[in-house]
Amino acid sequence: MKNPMIVPNCKSYSFDRFMGKFFPEKKVLNISHRPKSKYLPNDCYENVKKHISQNGGDIVYGWSIWEWPQVFIEAFHHALWKNPKGRLIDISPDDTTLFPYRLFVEEPDAIFADEMPRYQNKRMLLNDDPLIGEFITTCEEFDKALAQINPGQYGYVTETPELMLIRLKRDNLQREIRQKYP
Repeated sequence: MKNPMIVPNCKSYSFDRFMGKFFPEKKVLNISHRPKSKYLPNDCYENVKKHISQNGGDIVYGWSIWEWPQVFIEAFHHALWKNPKGRLIDISPDDTTLFPYRLFVEEPDAIFADEMPRYQNKRMLLNDDPLIGEFITTCEEFDKALAQINPGQYGYVTETPELMLIRLKRDNLQREIRQKYP
């Protein structure tokens, strides 16, 4: 089943509400996505560090913003490559490669370091369906459990039995929502 997430319409009322709630006074940027197949999905911090060591440039921290239409808008902490000419590019592969661009909010103070706790995703419901509310709550439980197991670790992690149960619940809810909101 394909990923339901899309790049949000940054001119929509719901996107304005999301930005006002989580990123007031911040500017959203339209960033080019040029994934490099030699890098791992979901490992943007290491991908960018490796890319900098081979190509120069710098790392920029912030939030990548996505929308599941009729369900929710979500921002997750992310790292981009700033090339030597100053252009921001998302080089990390993911399962949303249909989109040649991303929406990104730069947040220089939201740095990543191994010893730091994980940043929790920011989510806003687009629908008052209780099923979606339960899904969001389960996603937040998953984020918190993951942060306790592997503080400061991103990318692929070893799943504990507790984390697996939460993930399975989350995945089942996601399947139900996909059937209801294709």
